[in-house]
Amino acid sequence: MHKISNKIVHWLLQGLTLKGFDLPSVYKTHSINLENLPTNESQLTSDQFATLMRTVYELANDESGGYTDKPLRLGTFRMMCHATVNCSNLRQALLRMMQYFRLISDELDWSLDESGEEAKLTFQHHSQSPPVNGYFVACMLTIIWRWSAWMVDYPLLLNRVYLAFSSEDFQNELQGIFKTTVYCQKNKNQLVIPSKYLNLPVKQNSQSLILFLQNTPECLLSNYQPDNSYSAQIKNILEDTESLESVTLSSLAEQFNCSTQTLARKLKNEGHQFQELKDKVRKNKAIDLLLKSELPISDISSQLGFSEDSVFYRTFKKWTGSTPSQYRQQQIGK
Repeated sequence: MHKISNKIVHWLLQGLTLKGFDLPSVYKTHSINLENLPTNESQLTSDQFATLMRTVYELANDESGGYTDKPLRLGTFRMMCHATVNCSNLRQALLRMMQYFRLISDELDWSLDESGEEAKLTFQHHSQSPPVNGYFVACMLTIIWRWSAWMVDYPLLLNRVYLAFSSEDFQNELQGIFKTTVYCQKNKNQLVIPSKYLNLPVKQNSQSLILFLQNTPECLLSNYQPDNSYSAQIKNILEDTESLESVTLSSLAEQFNCSTQTLARKLKNEGHQFQELKDKVRKNKAIDLLLKSELPISDISSQLGFSEDSVFYRTFKKWTGSTPSQYRQQQIGK
């Protein structure tokens, strides 16, 4: 069973410390010695961590775990789910989710922007007494991402994630959570996804919501993740290869011990196509090189296998709504 990093456990408990709650009373509810967990290990299973989350929320009567100025009273997430479950597609559900949080708190600011082939879901936490770190932000992004996957009933692969706080101490943990490149110390907290996801129909209803809420937050920690999907596995293989063009659908089918047609069908059932995944990885590598290197754009174009720089420029603008030069300039200082 998947285990949660002890760093994340300590991160969660800092919210209670901020509000002056008695941590020993929390420690007593668990068989593991939470007070002395070594930060370089992982000891709690996802179920144990979910139980700890519930203990923290109930003790504080606050689903932010003590990280907001105005507590998010127990039932906040439940009512958000009831408010959105009858939406027609993911776009409508996200817009209604944003409206819901605007009504209950001035601190929580969500927005959704679409540009090119991408959609950017942005979350800002406006707090008068800012949290010591970004646990609450990372938690909110994770919950809304996995709730969205549950709503449409298949994995949503993130293009990348931007965070407005320094995550040097948690970089590996955050990469493990979001399964994509995480950029920190930007000016926004943002999930970037393919805009086509917004048109996916909501598959859930009032009946399925009952079971979902009975198993929350456990299900959000252990289910609705892209880890085991064929799409995610193929994306990981593509990310690890130096030459994208050397990977074909038929070569992947051999690795998965199935026919090319079977693998293509499995990807289609998950809402993806092989070429689309390859383009996603190429786009992510392009963005990574633009943001993390000073390579000339012509060198980046060549490194990614584009025949001409002009083709790279057109393709990148189709992906993001900006040219490579514009994108690099927009991200300076963010």
